[in-house]
Parts: sequence; C-alpha cells; structure tokens
Amino acid sequence: MATARDRNDTFTRAVNTVVDRVVDHDQEGARRLVLANVEPAYDVLVAASRPLSDHYDAAIQRSVTNAYIDSQLTTRLMVLATLTSAGLGAVCAYLIIRSITRPLHRAVEVLGRVAHRDLTARLEGAHTGELAVLQASLNQALTSLDRKSTRLNSSHVKRSRMPSSA
Repeated sequence: MATARDRNDTFTRAVNTVVDRVVDHDQEGARRLVLANVEPAYDVLVAASRPLSDHYDAAIQRSVTNAYIDSQLTTRLMVLATLTSAGLGAVCAYLIIRSITRPLHRAVEVLGRVAHRDLTARLEGAHTGELAVLQASLNQALTSLDRKSTRLNSSHVKRSRMPSSA
C-alpha cells in the first residue's frame, strides 16, 4: 500500500509534468495529462486529508464533549447557587421574623402576669424602633397602674383602720 508520502510524490511529479507541458506550449498534451491525473490526484488529496479529517473530527468531538461537560457543570453550579441563595434567604427571613415575634411573645407574657395581678412585671430587653416604643409604653402603663393600685390599697387600708362612727 502506498504511503501518504508516496502519493504526495506522485502528485508532485504529475503537477510538474503538466507545468512542463504548458511551458513547452503543448496545450493539448497538458490537457490530456491533467485529465489523466485528476482522479489519481483527487485520490491522493482525499487520502492525504483523511488523517487530518480524522484528527479534526476527534478534536471536534473532544470539544463538543468538553462543552457538554462544562454546560453540565455550569448547570449544577447554578442549581447549587440557587438552592444556597434560597436557603440563606429562608434563614434570614426566619431570623428577621424571630427578632420581631420574640419581643411580642415577651410582651404577651408580661400582660399575662399582669392579668394574674402581678403589677411588678416589666418588659425587659433593649429594643429599637416600634418595639422600643411598645416596650416604653407598656412599662410606663404598668408603672402607672402599679402606683395607682398602691395608692388605692393604702387609702383602703387607711379607711379600714379608721374608727367607724356609729
């Protein structure tokens, strides 16, 4: 079987022969020579290009495979980033809601103690914004209620100690 180099040499000799005939002004001979060598020259070109074609086919296949793998990796990273963002969002939402509901639960507990006649109960903690206003208002109302209750109790005690006029 002829190697690519042998086919290349055959093709080169044929081309050189055609060029010589054209230079010698033998147009008809050059035409016949070209026609006679077109098919073998084509076969030489096809055979010579087959390894390149196979090489490029393999390179293209590797590129397509790598692109597919990259797209799969990118998709997985995007899903991971989305899930991570959703998780972080859920944690942040939980913490924000908890920072609001915990002081409200404490206020409900204090009001429950007041309902059971514990006028010394107060809403403790350092709050900001509306929760600070709620804390100050609730504590001020409880302090005022405790003072009035103390005054009412002391006036009741004084009245009960007073001799009754009969």
